[in-house]
Amino acid sequence: MAGFVVVMCGVSGKDARMVEIVVSRAPNLKYQYHLVQASNAMQCDIILVDAQAPTAMSELVLLRQRFGDVTSVFISDDGTHGDSSHRIARRSLLLHILRTLDSISASQMKGAVAANAPEIPRSAPANAVQESQAAPAGPAIAEPRKLEPLAALVVDDSLTVRTQLQGALDRIGVKGALAQDGETALEAIKLKRFDIIFLDVIMPGMDGYALCRQIKSAPATRATPVVMLTSRSSPFDRARGALAGCDTYLTKPIDLKSFYRAIDKVLLKTFKDNRALMTERGYKLLAF
Repeated sequence: MAGFVVVMCGVSGKDARMVEIVVSRAPNLKYQYHLVQASNAMQCDIILVDAQAPTAMSELVLLRQRFGDVTSVFISDDGTHGDSSHRIARRSLLLHILRTLDSISASQMKGAVAANAPEIPRSAPANAVQESQAAPAGPAIAEPRKLEPLAALVVDDSLTVRTQLQGALDRIGVKGALAQDGETALEAIKLKRFDIIFLDVIMPGMDGYALCRQIKSAPATRATPVVMLTSRSSPFDRARGALAGCDTYLTKPIDLKSFYRAIDKVLLKTFKDNRALMTERGYKLLAF
């Protein structure tokens, strides 16, 4: 198994432990990763940078001077910081770090193979020689980065409610995934990152409060906004939701104007009032 040294710049102890767990315990590992701090680096294949850590950028400059143009992966709260195409939001670190490292490692392996490939022999066919002598192509034009559309998970044991909310989400450019109970929802959350989650309070098996507590206690989903759906809106019910960690409440039957207002408010908070980025992700603001 090929091994790669990942040098960490400014990565907190918590995030470093999370990365170490993922790269050492994930099933079917393609590559072996050795994590080292910048101050101890004797070799460097990939740099993992916390773009918001105070000393990270100065450490990165020194590493690049020492090891050359090494591929960097940037971590930040919203996943938009850094001069590399490899950027990960902190809340998604658990889900995306191994995939990102594997992608970089695979590219480096291909590059090494290409660098060691033999030159075209003199007895090569004429057309091969002509191709090798062809004028170099002009500079490649980078394609614009295409962002994933906003995604929501609707968890409700009522097929009518699930279908209604999926249609309402589609109108504003949000892709809605559906789950009929807490167990199904947890499986969906393991496979995909959602920008907002809607939870029915009363469901068979795990209720909405218990599911919300699990979502808010997991590092990968802690920052994901949760909207509780309930037919009961007493102060006691709202207090239970607040203790579970939900971000807001919607009362059934769902009023679409209230539904859209709640989504707009929650997403604006998540995106730190960056409505342009929401629009890039496919969001359509409706007049309501």
